[in-house]
Amino acid sequence: SVEFEQAVSVAKQNVSIYNLDFNQCLERVTKIYAQIKLNMAGHKLEDEIILQLDDLIYPEFLSSTRWQFLSNYPRYLQAILSRIERYTKSAGRDKLLAEEVNVIYNKWYNYVEELEQKHKVVNSELYAFKYKIEELRISLFAQEIKTLYPVSSKRLLAELQQLYLNNLL
Repeated sequence: SVEFEQAVSVAKQNVSIYNLDFNQCLERVTKIYAQIKLNMAGHKLEDEIILQLDDLIYPEFLSSTRWQFLSNYPRYLQAILSRIERYTKSAGRDKLLAEEVNVIYNKWYNYVEELEQKHKVVNSELYAFKYKIEELRISLFAQEIKTLYPVSSKRLLAELQQLYLNNLL
């Protein structure tokens, strides 16, 4: 039918657009990632950034990361780059902010690990919480990038506690 052929035509156009977006995103991620690797070599933040990168970019991350998050990887990586570049001017401030982020990250990580060890189903919302932590990093270390939504440590801690309790049920 004509309607079916039109639907197939529209679908082909959409796939082309999605492929283009995906390829552009991947290209930006690759370029920024390479810059980070160059800039962090021997840097005081190197160990911390390696952990952050390992959490974002791991084997098969492309197939296991939803587009809504993957499309923001260039922002997350740009924030890392900004943090490295600013570090020498604000090492003391950076250390305090990093501790603030690490409290939330460690709590999130421990919650997920605990639920997995108890063989509880960890809902996707709790797994995806790590991207809210990335938004917090943007708000603290690279404000010029702008967060997607208002974010604060206090707000994230409360939300994380609720997500954890919901997953226990």
